[in-house]
Amino acid sequence: MESAGHRLIAVRIDSGDILSLSRAIRSMLDSSNLHYVKIIASGGLDEYSIQKLVHSKAPIDGFGVGTRVGVSHDIPSLDIVYKMVTYGKRPVFKTSPGKETIPHKKQIHRTLDKAGSFKQDIITLDDEDPPDIETEALLKTYMANGIRKENPPTLNQIRNIFRNDFLRLEERYKALDTEQVYPVILSDKLNATRNQTTGH
Repeated sequence: MESAGHRLIAVRIDSGDILSLSRAIRSMLDSSNLHYVKIIASGGLDEYSIQKLVHSKAPIDGFGVGTRVGVSHDIPSLDIVYKMVTYGKRPVFKTSPGKETIPHKKQIHRTLDKAGSFKQDIITLDDEDPPDIETEALLKTYMANGIRKENPPTLNQIRNIFRNDFLRLEERYKALDTEQVYPVILSDKLNATRNQTTGH
């Protein structure tokens, strides 16, 4: 290839024992003075298999993830259901075990620490004053009475929002095997409304 004016950028492994194959290929490339050629792995990879390969010091320069991004392998269907929280001005809720809802229209306020990292989320009533601390209101109205109120973000905007938010999330919540749960609490007013509605 090089004698013909071409330069190999990378080779790809997409099946078999990726760890042993990557080591064998790296050895073959290096022994042929092709140190600059990178190794890319793909083929049913997810965050767990990638973590295992990284911990095993596999000589892999990049990973291609497709199927496990496009669909959720463990729960291949996304269970989303519309839940009514008010009927007119009266708060309502669902009490089925495992499917309980919190009554009333709500807002979510994300609190930040001094460094701008996410500290916790506070769920409040929609018309409730925000907490007396620095917060970001998360819920916005995009559609009302069948009329679009605001254009949805583009794919690039969604990607950038995720990247920025992920950077502001503390590392202890990001580990694959973490037992740390990001704190989400109800405001006192919303909690009182829930207890009053449910009769608790």
